[in-house]
Amino acid sequence: MGFVPADLRLSVQRGLVGQISPRLIGTCVEHHDKQIALTFYVAADLTDEERDDLTTVGTMVLGDYPDDFTIHEEFVIATVGTPLRTRGDWVLLQRGFLTVEG
Repeated sequence: MGFVPADLRLSVQRGLVGQISPRLIGTCVEHHDKQIALTFYVAADLTDEERDDLTTVGTMVLGDYPDDFTIHEEFVIATVGTPLRTRGDWVLLQRGFLTVEG
């Protein structure tokens, strides 16, 4: 996608406050034109309630932007020992997980 402005990264971090569980491994954000993409790296045993909590992050982020912005959320199961693919910029990453670009 493209350059991720600091205010967007901070908006996502603020949205994550109170929504983080031990099953959230990391979160990346991307931005291109008027589309924001959030990638949540999660444990395989993420509950439906925890997933719902994370979807509120996108809603909170959209509240910081004009009405014509859209959000795309993706949930990726993280496997211990397998590097996580960076999609945009990291805004949260648990200790002990490796990442790779692209």
